[in-house]
Amino acid sequence: MWARLESNTIKEILTRPKALTIGGVQYPSNIFGMWSNSELAVIGIVPVEQDNTNFKNQEYYINTEITYAYDTETGKATGTYGSPTARAIADTLYTQADEDAGYGTKDKVKEILGRSPDMSDAIMMRMYYEIGNTGEYYVY
Repeated sequence: MWARLESNTIKEILTRPKALTIGGVQYPSNIFGMWSNSELAVIGIVPVEQDNTNFKNQEYYINTEITYAYDTETGKATGTYGSPTARAIADTLYTQADEDAGYGTKDKVKEILGRSPDMSDAIMMRMYYEIGNTGEYYVY
């Protein structure tokens, strides 16, 4: 990945090689494979290093958009993520719908069974694919 610079400011992020026109001169896409980084820097193209230290699993976090900055000392552009926000994770095994359907609260069911109803739910959901869809299930 490369960044195209104008006056030490990133104007474009190039995710793949492509033909460019810079300063009225046309450059073919193969310059990215044939030229060294120092030769590309002369025309204002620098490599981008991506910093993924703040990037978290998207199933559990909302990541920020990546932001790019150019460091004149190193001659490289860096892409970084901001601080992610944790997603709200609900109790998916025993839901409010179960309580509304008259099955009682989770605490009441736990008191009757002597254990959490989540384990039965997890086992039943796992065995669904083993038993097949017959429409009849018995949970003891």
